[in-house]
Amino acid sequence: MNGTHASQQVDLKYWMERAVAEMDRVLPALESDPVHDLRVALRRCRSIASSFRTIDFHPAWRRMDRAARSVFRQLGELRDVQVLSEWVLKLGGKDDAVAAALLAHCARRESELRAGVVAALGRFDRKRWEYWKERLSGRFYRVPSEGLVFQCLALHRLADVHALHREALRNRSKVAFHQLRIGLKRFRYVVENFLPQRHQRWGKALKELQDLLGEVHDLDVLWATASKQKVFATSVARDLWKQRIEAERDRRLARYRELMVGPDSLWKEWRHGLPLGAALRRAERERLKTWAAFLDPDLKHSQRVARLALQLRAGLVKTGTLDSSLPAELLEAAALLHGVGRSHAKQAAHKESRRLISRLVPPSSWTAADLELVALAARYARGALPATRHKRFAALPPAQRAILRQMAGILRLARSLDGDQNGAVHSVWLRRDRACLTLEARGLHEDSKLAERVAAGRYLLERICRLPLRVVGAAQPRSRRDSTR
Repeated sequence: MNGTHASQQVDLKYWMERAVAEMDRVLPALESDPVHDLRVALRRCRSIASSFRTIDFHPAWRRMDRAARSVFRQLGELRDVQVLSEWVLKLGGKDDAVAAALLAHCARRESELRAGVVAALGRFDRKRWEYWKERLSGRFYRVPSEGLVFQCLALHRLADVHALHREALRNRSKVAFHQLRIGLKRFRYVVENFLPQRHQRWGKALKELQDLLGEVHDLDVLWATASKQKVFATSVARDLWKQRIEAERDRRLARYRELMVGPDSLWKEWRHGLPLGAALRRAERERLKTWAAFLDPDLKHSQRVARLALQLRAGLVKTGTLDSSLPAELLEAAALLHGVGRSHAKQAAHKESRRLISRLVPPSSWTAADLELVALAARYARGALPATRHKRFAALPPAQRAILRQMAGILRLARSLDGDQNGAVHSVWLRRDRACLTLEARGLHEDSKLAERVAAGRYLLERICRLPLRVVGAAQPRSRRDSTR
């Protein structure tokens, strides 16, 4: 999972240091350009934190984001007033009474907000910021830019913004276009921060789109402010300003539609520039694996359990003991993720694993029910057996209960086969006769402590298969043809 980010422009440490430097530059004048530059640096820090929080639940990401947010919001209100003044100067004439009233309001408001910005900067804890910089930079570099994890995240953001695009074009409300602007920013920041090669191709268009929707929002705020402040002395003046604002707004929305509606829109280019089909499945698997790696203290053990679980499933299906309705993808995911709770709890780690997994955004090919199955399978990989006295198990439909029991039975046996957590059992084979199932485990010594664990771990699977399960050691690997005989 180690990697190197391609550019200083996507380096968390760079932007956290830049934010502090810009704080020194923005005071005392709080002029428009330095305010903008400080907001850019803080926004980069916050957008990186937002992205990493989807794959790394470390609390320092949220704390850093929260510290940046308090300053960012104060600066944002100040910057909005400064932008509003620029729009008034652009749309109003030299002797326009409405423009004069709006500029006076903006001047008063800017004076009020300056005190809030100075206070927020004074409260900013630079020592904690330095601590977070050092703590989080190491975690940042564990995930490579341009990797499958961030391609997957960009795809999720793209799906979100496309849904917001359809909603905005359908109802054309100001709120819908504002939400679209926010969604587009989130997609742009993932591309900008973590996919530099794609940003070279898409960055110019993304910036134009964000600017267009941002200016639409500015114009909406301008009209709302003018109406609230009652700056219109006559209906003629009101109609004139409304016409000016709507003309600017409509021109920008027309340009947005030109870029984003029709067969040659940018959606197609963006979607085909991100994983599809088998590549998407690999990306989703890598995302889950990366998330687990930040939490699981023994990820290699979980990977061995996943490998053994898939071998067990294949053997059970091939011998006709179980049908193929048990999803291999969900079983593998449950095995890979079952150890994440050990980072948060010792006594009930399996229950904590369920809680953490249930907070994930499911892969695009999964349903919410699939994620629930994976979370519950991780919970039942050890501890109490699945039972109707457990409310989450009881709430499942009968078909899903049966699948969950199969997943839990396989996971328990796979965990026991790597019970010493050193990979002694390399692989397994199953064969079946009328009387029982026989599991041959390469690397298992039948008089060892590990064999005792395996004997206990097979119990649930024996009940599900309704056959005795005999586990024997195997000195040599069998051929693939004989492995599930």
